[in-house]
Amino acid sequence: MELQVIFLLCCRKLKAVLCHFPYMMICFLLTENVQQEKPSGAFHRKRKLQHCKEDENQSKALQMTSPSCATRNTEPTKLTESDHDDNDKIPISELPPGPPASQDHLTVTTATPLAPSIIDLTGTDTEDVDDDLLGDAVLPSSPQTIETELSRDPLSISDDCGEWPSKINDEVRKILVKRGPQQVTDKDFPRDSRGRRFTSKHYTRKLRNGEQVNRIWLLYSKLKNAVFCFACKVFGNANCHLASSQGYSDWQNLSRFLISHEKSHTHITNCTSWHELSARLRLNETIDAEHERLIHAETEHWHQVLKRLLCVVQFLGTQGLAFRGEKDALFERNNGNFLKMVEHIAKFDAFMAEHLRRITSKETRVHYLSQNVQNEFVSFLSAKIQGNILQQLHQAKYYSIRLDCIPDVSHTEQMTLVVRFIKIEANEDVSIKEHFLGFVPITHSSGEGLTEILLKELEARGIPLKTMRGQGYDNASAMKGKHVGVQKRILELNPRAFYVPCGNHSLNLVLNDAALSCSVAVDCFSTIQEIFNFFSSSTERWS
Repeated sequence: MELQVIFLLCCRKLKAVLCHFPYMMICFLLTENVQQEKPSGAFHRKRKLQHCKEDENQSKALQMTSPSCATRNTEPTKLTESDHDDNDKIPISELPPGPPASQDHLTVTTATPLAPSIIDLTGTDTEDVDDDLLGDAVLPSSPQTIETELSRDPLSISDDCGEWPSKINDEVRKILVKRGPQQVTDKDFPRDSRGRRFTSKHYTRKLRNGEQVNRIWLLYSKLKNAVFCFACKVFGNANCHLASSQGYSDWQNLSRFLISHEKSHTHITNCTSWHELSARLRLNETIDAEHERLIHAETEHWHQVLKRLLCVVQFLGTQGLAFRGEKDALFERNNGNFLKMVEHIAKFDAFMAEHLRRITSKETRVHYLSQNVQNEFVSFLSAKIQGNILQQLHQAKYYSIRLDCIPDVSHTEQMTLVVRFIKIEANEDVSIKEHFLGFVPITHSSGEGLTEILLKELEARGIPLKTMRGQGYDNASAMKGKHVGVQKRILELNPRAFYVPCGNHSLNLVLNDAALSCSVAVDCFSTIQEIFNFFSSSTERWS
């Protein structure tokens, strides 16, 4: 009885286990799959060694350039990641195009450019890196290195198609199409191990009717000892043997391969693109040419607008007219002479009319009509005029100066600087020139302060003190003082700079003293002053 009970219990347990057996098997398989997907430590070590080998091959391959480039007296420049910290900003001129470079040392060589007469268009160039030098290593940074080389020297593209890069950008493509295919016509081509070689007969194709057609797209590389297709190489078809980096060198089957290649759809498409681009370059109808035309038109528009604005500033400055009015907006009343002249010019000039149209329609916010721009125009013209005056002064060599101080509206003391010199014309006519060089703000009106400011202004304008031959000031003590005046301090530095008092100021003082010494004159001018004060104090009396 006990054995029967034990047997029944075992059967029940076994039944429960068998019911859960499929679920347990699934969990076990999933666990095994998860464990199998996780790579082992040996796999990580193997992959690390492979990466190290790839980095080593990459560094060696980038340092090995083509033979034609090695003979060009190159000067390598090593750019390493340690040259710049992560927090420092690298200058724009040093940033290479494309994706970030690898951490390995990159050797960038600058090849000697070809003669300008060979290439008419500018673009970028590169040096191709052979696949046999690279091995199985993956070079994500080699296109970037090639792009850097091309951007530095756009005219260094070799005539040998074996040195062309595997990826050709638009600039290089335009240069190659403009130049056209350069076929090698040497008779002594090297033989392979079976004694076969490339011959110039492959440049022509014989049709069934006996006519011969030139294969202008077929190129031979002396460097690779292989042939390439110009159209497929330039316009890109990596799957084609004639466009790969190694080319095609099976001389035994070359004839049949060329016939099949030139009948392929890919080759015909690339040839069509080649001839279309060549025709567009001859007619200057490329997309870049259209962009250049638009840029040139926009540049000419702004050149003409600025030219007219500068003429307006020159006119107002020459006539001594005010620039600004009560308002600073176009087509408003009392907006000043500058804006009014701009509005009137736009009625008869196409460039200015287009400029005002853009402003009113809010197509542009750059108008060059603000007060700051007006001041910049005035400063520009004044610098030009002053430069012309200083040029004449240097030609005359000897000069004299005149100084006077007067406060402006803001009660800032200003010193006027005037130079006088003799100019001899080409026809030997002699004339005395007197030119105003500008106002100089002063903080100290003493003789020492005025002398220091004068010497700084002469040095800033490049006027030598040793060629000064005269001084002219008013009769103020700070100017004419015998001991601490400006004229005394200048004479100590240059004894030949003689001082002459201002004649007008001296005459004014003489008339003032003469009037004060005569009682009749004093009574006359006093009566006139009282009458003026009496009538000017009331508007009714004045009217």
